[in-house]
Amino acid sequence: MILSDFIRLARVWMVLGFCAWVVQAHGTHLMGGEMSVIYIGNNAAGMPVYEVHCFVYRDCSSANTNGTDFDLIATVGVFEGSNLVNEILMDLDDNLVENVNPENPNNCAFLPEDLCLERAEYIGTVALSPSPVGYDFVYQRCCRSPSITNLGMPEDQGFTIRTNIPPSTLAQAGNSTPTFDALPQAFVCNQYPFSISHSASDTDGDSLAYSLCQIYLGGDVINPIPTPPNPPPFNPVTWTGGFSADNPFGLAANVTIDPVTGVMSGLPIQVGKFSVGICVEEWRNGVMIGAIQRDFTIDVVTCEVLSPVYEPIASCEGMTVNFELFNAPADDYDWDFGVLNSDSDTSSVAEPSFTYDEPGVYDIAMFFSTGGCSDSLFFTVTVAEPWEASFDLGIPACTGSNTWFVPFSVDTTDWPPGTDWTLDFNGQSWSGDFPSEIEVEPGGTLISLVSNWFDCQVTADQSLDLPPMPTADFEMTTTPCGELEATFSASDSNAGPFIWNFGGSANSQTGATVTQTFPSFGTYDVSLTAGVGTPCEVINSVPFTLHPPDPLGGELQIHPISLCDSTGWMQVNLVGMSADDVIWTFDPSAQVVTSSAVEAVLLFPDVGLFAAEVTLTNSDCDVSETILFEIEVPQPLEKMDYFIPNVFSPNNDGKNEVFLVQHKLPDGQLASLPVSTTFTVFDFQVYNRWGAEMHQTGNPALGWRGRNASEGTYFWTLEAQHLCDAVRVDLQGEVSLLR
Repeated sequence: MILSDFIRLARVWMVLGFCAWVVQAHGTHLMGGEMSVIYIGNNAAGMPVYEVHCFVYRDCSSANTNGTDFDLIATVGVFEGSNLVNEILMDLDDNLVENVNPENPNNCAFLPEDLCLERAEYIGTVALSPSPVGYDFVYQRCCRSPSITNLGMPEDQGFTIRTNIPPSTLAQAGNSTPTFDALPQAFVCNQYPFSISHSASDTDGDSLAYSLCQIYLGGDVINPIPTPPNPPPFNPVTWTGGFSADNPFGLAANVTIDPVTGVMSGLPIQVGKFSVGICVEEWRNGVMIGAIQRDFTIDVVTCEVLSPVYEPIASCEGMTVNFELFNAPADDYDWDFGVLNSDSDTSSVAEPSFTYDEPGVYDIAMFFSTGGCSDSLFFTVTVAEPWEASFDLGIPACTGSNTWFVPFSVDTTDWPPGTDWTLDFNGQSWSGDFPSEIEVEPGGTLISLVSNWFDCQVTADQSLDLPPMPTADFEMTTTPCGELEATFSASDSNAGPFIWNFGGSANSQTGATVTQTFPSFGTYDVSLTAGVGTPCEVINSVPFTLHPPDPLGGELQIHPISLCDSTGWMQVNLVGMSADDVIWTFDPSAQVVTSSAVEAVLLFPDVGLFAAEVTLTNSDCDVSETILFEIEVPQPLEKMDYFIPNVFSPNNDGKNEVFLVQHKLPDGQLASLPVSTTFTVFDFQVYNRWGAEMHQTGNPALGWRGRNASEGTYFWTLEAQHLCDAVRVDLQGEVSLLR
């Protein structure tokens, strides 16, 4: 090992020892830094050589309680993408350490005495071949001052200083980065406007653009001096609430930077230390080829300012503005009240009053001199007559759904021109054109109208308590079994007036609870109209079934549906049995083709008797019954022998209720007709004595139940041809309806 290597190794160990001490002392002295890279020519091998300047700022005031000094060595990593290609170790040169002298922001302002900031400059060189990717230069360190206001736990947050050489596709080898022109101003006065220049120069003549930008984490308390530094990308710092890279002093401070000149200005509103990121982009031929960044801490301090102090001016309190002096009067005043193209908006008194002709936001300037110093104050006043944001709500109307339409109107005659507004309720906001009505849900609702004109805001609130929408829900309160009289009650007795209708009957009733006597057992559509005659009228219709005393009484019909040259197909029907649950059980040899609550179709293996049973349940009447029966499978059907009775009695006694076409089996028994798909023609019609049609069907299973028909004689016709019929039959006759 040669002597120079030994010395450098010893310095590295010194740095590591210093790092351990920094960890113990938390290293909370750093105030920021910046970096630039200057092309200085090519070496003997023809490679471009760059001079790297790494600047680090430290707090040298009493706030640096540990007295932490600059590091003896600064390490800069050179990365091509994420790959480390070089590591530059740069020694501390005491001759390059200088004070950042605090500048008075104004000759009438006096900064506190205990202010101290130093900057160290580390310089190194490196030769790099042109790269299609470009190079990033990175220096990382920990930690920031714990007094920093706009970062969360700043003593645990380090910083990354970086810059770059652009890819060879964007700039030829030998490009230099911009360099900041001067030391930054580190101290500004609270509640006093400032302007700080962060201008930079570029030896290549590239265009420069300035912006406030994000700053990034670097070392931490565990690894305060990453050696080598970590590769990009980097994580941003953690800002506290209300602060960000774009608003490092808070939104109200309105800190901005001129993108052309690099002058940062604003009006700080609280004392503290504030981390700020300033980026300078390097542009060539309309393309950004690189950037440098200044990560810096600015102290907002309480200054002694020899300037007049004026009471705050309330916005939108009238067209006349009074400027009332609070303390520290000056000797001379020169006011300009901000009216464009006017020579009469001036005054030279300490407490002037000025009346504006038009509403607006005016920039006011006041120049003063006192005690050998002179300065200027700037105000912004918002001038307008006070206004109200009151609004009127009309009589609510129904929407047809579960909301109300409420008429809405507002008088904006006294509002300043261009006033914005928002209308808030039910968690929603509206703006733009005022609505003529708003849709509001039932219940309590707070409606707020907020009007905004520049920094003036006027709000009006109204509470609205709307009832639920009328409903027509109802229920049968009597048992629907064995009685023709039933009672119905509306669920909401306050939703009237009411009108009840019962299955199309001319009889209707009113009231929240009604009792109706029905003509016979069966199913009826009962409807309730609520809110009759009001805009919120609503109707609800529900089918109800009135069961006879024996709801399971009726008959079990069994008939074959075999085709002409086959057998085994049988159909079982329940007639007049009011059951809502049906369980069929058939001989295991039978194949169940279809089954439902009223019918089952089966295929049996042979002619003969087969056992079966059905269990019926009517939940409304709480009755259940199991019926055992046999199914006799006949010989194959040869032709249809139609049988049409001449009398039937639809009186809900469960017997002979339906007038329908049947066919006679070879043994003389009657059975229902086969399914309609086995007919090529089927048309069954019933007429009264005046020729009016009472019933017509093309379905052999459907008969006439005589509904709404009186006792008497009726006439029928039948046209039919079954697959087993050689010719079509045309039959007619009479039937007597008896009650």
